Amino acid sequence: MSKYKCLIFDVDNTILQYDASAAKALEDLLLNHNVEYTPKIEELFRTVCYDLWKSYNMNLLDDPVMQEKYHEVYKIYGYKRFEVFLDKLNIGSLRKEHASDIADEYNEIFNNTHIFENHAIDVLKHCSKTHIVAAATNGIKEIQQSRLSPVKEYLSHLFISEEMGCVKPMKQFYNHMLETLNLSGNQCLFIGDLYTTDILGAINVQMDALWYINKERQSETAEWLESSNQYEITVPVIHSLLEIYRYI
Repeated sequence: MSKYKCLIFDVDNTILQYDASAAKALEDLLLNHNVEYTPKIEELFRTVCYDLWKSYNMNLLDDPVMQEKYHEVYKIYGYKRFEVFLDKLNIGSLRKEHASDIADEYNEIFNNTHIFENHAIDVLKHCSKTHIVAAATNGIKEIQQSRLSPVKEYLSHLFISEEMGCVKPMKQFYNHMLETLNLSGNQCLFIGDLYTTDILGAINVQMDALWYINKERQSETAEWLESSNQYEITVPVIHSLLEIYRYI
């Protein structure tokens, strides 16, 4: 019999491949505007996103100021990145003055791009037969609900920071999940790819955790999403979602 009643999965780069989804959405956006997709354009977009994310301190989720303003800043970032990107790109109809409309178009495509981590769907389906399965994400309600729609039947709960008014790794976020689930921390197992956001948040409420690092497709964004690279690893590391079965 499993020691855990509930398995809680992070979303981006744990259930869904964020980088691949973003690249595919960009490719489809360019196609809509008769612009050829190239690795150079993708790299430009990625660099713009990286620079803005860092300049807005959006990785510093252990900072009370960013915790308070995260969703407000996230929405500003979502549009500002297209102002900067289109200013540099300046091809055809993809121009800075159309940034707001282009951002909305991209978001619509991205929200409906469903590229999953290897084995994610099968693991969620299988685990939902034996455990309560939930997902937990820092993000915007409309976006994350749409992106997870193909697996919503396997999720008993979807905890989205915008709805909750707090973000991982805040204790408030994790305690809210436990209160909603009516469980204690030691009855839950958290699986996530960001140590400073997912894993430390779980540890702080006495919740066991698995740190998921996909060696075959390590997230290019993981490095700049972590608030720090100075931490002591105190939980098991898995490199495939199939390894979860060893722990539950």
